[in-house]
This record gives sequence, C-alpha cells and structure tokens, in this order.
Amino acid sequence: PQQPQPQEPPERRPHGGAQDLYALHVRRSDTKQQCDTSVPAVLAYMRCPAARWNVSTPQKLVLFTDETDPVYLAKLRQALAALPRWGGGVVHGDAEVARQLSPEERADNYLVYAVASLLMSDAEELYAMERCKATVQCGPVHRRSTETGTR
Repeated sequence: PQQPQPQEPPERRPHGGAQDLYALHVRRSDTKQQCDTSVPAVLAYMRCPAARWNVSTPQKLVLFTDETDPVYLAKLRQALAALPRWGGGVVHGDAEVARQLSPEERADNYLVYAVASLLMSDAEELYAMERCKATVQCGPVHRRSTETGTR
C-alpha cells in the first residue's frame, strides 16, 4: 500500500506568521506638507499598475496610519475596499493592534507603532506613503516574492 505523502507546512514568516499580509502605511501627522495623503491621492497611488489594483482577489489590505480622524479613516477604507484587489476587505491595522493590548498599553502610541512596524516588516507587500517629497513611486516599497500573478 502506498503511504500518504506528508504535506509541507505552510511557509513561515520571519516573525512566525503563516498568512500573507498586504499592508499600506499612510503617514499623515507630520508629513502633510511633504506628501499628499488625501483620500484621492492614496487611491491614485493604490491604483498604479504595479499594485495590480484591478485584479480581483480575496486578499485583505491592512491599513496602518497615524491618522485618527474617523471620517478620513472611513472614507479611505471605503475607497480602498472598492478596488477589486482587496476583495477580502480593508482593516484598520492600528485599531486591531490596540484591540489586542491592555488599556494601559493602548495609551502608549509608541508601542502600537512598534507592533505595527513589526507587522509591516513581515508583509508580503508593503505600500507606503510617507515623506514622499510631493510624489510617491508606483507600487509597493517591499514585495516579498517576485511573482507577477496573484496567489
């Protein structure tokens, strides 16, 4: 009788995650004069050809930002979620990180940012709008794989 072949475990990320993480970091608080991070500008960046925005996928985008304005966050999440690439939705990563922390830890924005930075460093694809000197280059600032198709 033939023995079943052992299945390979899922690929492990450097910090232990097994799922692909697609992240967008939008820095706003101290860079508004350097970088247009309005909802239309972020959407234009995420619609560039290298982002494969028009390829329908079940992927989820995790948005990290220092912005706290609920109106801006809602509009940005809604606009990004309308892109076919993010068929799995758009999650506000900072809020998710904070939700996992104790009330005392939540007040420490440096801790929230440190956790978010660790997650972003482990992303399959990381898109970023920060200190862009008025323009931002098309596509992710980091792509773990060199595949051109979706997973």
